[in-house]
Amino acid sequence: MRAFHASCSIRALAADKRGTVTIVGAALIAGLIGIISLVAEYGLTLERQTEDQRIADIAAYAAATYYGAHSGDSNVLAKATSVAQNVGQLNGIPTTGVTAAVVPSPQDSTKNALRVIVTTTPTLFLGRVLGAHTTLTTRGTSYVQFGGGVSACITALSASTGITLSGGTAISAPQCGISTNATLTIPCGTTITAKGVSYGGATPTQGCSGITTQTLTHASVTDPLAANTGIVAAESYVASIASQTGPAAPTVSSPSIAFDLSWKGATSQTSGSCTASFNSSNSTWTITCPNGGTYNFASFADGSSKTALGGGMTVLFNTGGNGTSIYNFSTVVNDSGSSMTFGPGAYNFAAGFISGNGNTNTFAGGGTYNFGRSTTKCSNGAYYSICDTSTVTFSGASAFALSSGIYVGGGATLTMGSGTNNSFKIGAASDGNAFWLGGGAKITLADATGNSSLFQVTGNVNADAGGGSCMSLGAATNHDINGWFSTAGGTILGAGTYTINGYLAYGANGGGSVSCNGSTVGLRGTGVTIIYSAATTPSGGTCSGKGLCFAAGFSNVNVSAPTSGTYAFLLFVGPQSGNSAGAYFSGGSGASMSGAFYLPVGAFTMAGGAYINTLTGGCLQIVALSVSMSGGTTAASTCITGSGGSGSSTPKFVM
Repeated sequence: MRAFHASCSIRALAADKRGTVTIVGAALIAGLIGIISLVAEYGLTLERQTEDQRIADIAAYAAATYYGAHSGDSNVLAKATSVAQNVGQLNGIPTTGVTAAVVPSPQDSTKNALRVIVTTTPTLFLGRVLGAHTTLTTRGTSYVQFGGGVSACITALSASTGITLSGGTAISAPQCGISTNATLTIPCGTTITAKGVSYGGATPTQGCSGITTQTLTHASVTDPLAANTGIVAAESYVASIASQTGPAAPTVSSPSIAFDLSWKGATSQTSGSCTASFNSSNSTWTITCPNGGTYNFASFADGSSKTALGGGMTVLFNTGGNGTSIYNFSTVVNDSGSSMTFGPGAYNFAAGFISGNGNTNTFAGGGTYNFGRSTTKCSNGAYYSICDTSTVTFSGASAFALSSGIYVGGGATLTMGSGTNNSFKIGAASDGNAFWLGGGAKITLADATGNSSLFQVTGNVNADAGGGSCMSLGAATNHDINGWFSTAGGTILGAGTYTINGYLAYGANGGGSVSCNGSTVGLRGTGVTIIYSAATTPSGGTCSGKGLCFAAGFSNVNVSAPTSGTYAFLLFVGPQSGNSAGAYFSGGSGASMSGAFYLPVGAFTMAGGAYINTLTGGCLQIVALSVSMSGGTTAASTCITGSGGSGSSTPKFVM
């Protein structure tokens, strides 16, 4: 009976499903709790890693700032690491969990970065239950790059020559960087003070710890100005000047008017529709021609063999005219000791103009003046369009076209134009010179800033013959000179761009600063950019082989670049390919300059006590193939921010 009952109970229990549901439900609940716990623990780990990254960023920036400000210290990395670890401790991270190192920047391998790693090991509570790992390592990594905020004001692009100082030279660039693709040579007695210094070659040689900087970085540098709009424009523009030619000489057909103004007793003459009357009380000839005509003159002498005027006289040539007449002269006009005044109008001197014997010749009221080549040599043995050994003045707004240049002898004075609406086209004399100035000569060209103004010189500007000369060139948008420019005297440059297809030399054959327009001048100019091709270079002397040269004696140099426009902040732009002629400063050529020197294929050299200072409120930037300085001081600051910076005290996050 009990056996039967037991058998029935077992079968009933087996058929009952309620217990199975309970067991499965319990198992599912336990699994769900485990998954929720795992997700929660994973979330906490992610939060910890995010916190590690935040702390790493703060620590890296703080440490990089310290490193940048103390990069010259021998233990700067250890101290920067301590800064990072202090930040970690303030955020609950032990010092062992924070490391710092200087490594190549992951954004730009040519620059360095400070890398900070923050590491933590949060506990995994579920791991204890499951018998697995009880901790998990999390990490935050931050890179802060040096070189993100300082542009170089002195840059040497060569990978082999670099920047070399000697003989007591000091470079002062406290607000900018010094960069070289090679190395730095800083012997005892020389110093560099800069916000940042970078070098691409060997560790700088500094015999007496001559480098004072916030960052000293091993990094290469790219040309910071190569893509500058003005630099690109300069290269193509100077190439175009090479094809520039001078103006043609005027021609005079059928000359029919002739006067004999030699010393004779005649009181009046008539030729064509013009008259000449003589006042014996003051030895003055007055020539009058009706307004509005064209007058072709054969001679001012005796009408046949003579071209010179009589000595000791004064000639007034149509001084009451209204400027509408055209006056053509077929033979050379030679005052031969007389003083002449020409009224306004258009003048064509087919055979040039000679002014001598200390007299004064004036072209009054402005006009158009075209000169051919004289048939008489000037004192230097060459044929010019104007040969001045006295005083010649062109007053009023004037347009000049001279086929064969201008000669101003020793002590003579030539003034060309006044006001702003002038124009100059000057060709070369028989010796290749567009200008020739003797010792103590003075020449002044007025501004050429009118709508139709030009300033074009084809031939050399040669003021090398003797010291004491003074040349003043007026303002113009472009001063185009297809030739070299060399002087032993003072030069005043009006605002604008000077493009020289050759070299620029001050003191190549001696000379120096002179009294020019009331002040002592070597070179002076405001708002100027000088572009030179170095297609030719001096063959001897101090400036031999140089594209730009300031020799001893030029101690009053004060020039500044424009601050706006295509050539903003560009002062001197040398050849960008081919000609490697560099810039050279020698002797006591103290200079105050503002603007950038750009010599990507040439050397920048200072020697013999030369020095350059930055104009107050200005800047001085040098980008050259190499930089060599001895016996002088250079005060530099950045003019144009470019891509080729150096180290920086302003850090930049890169990862």
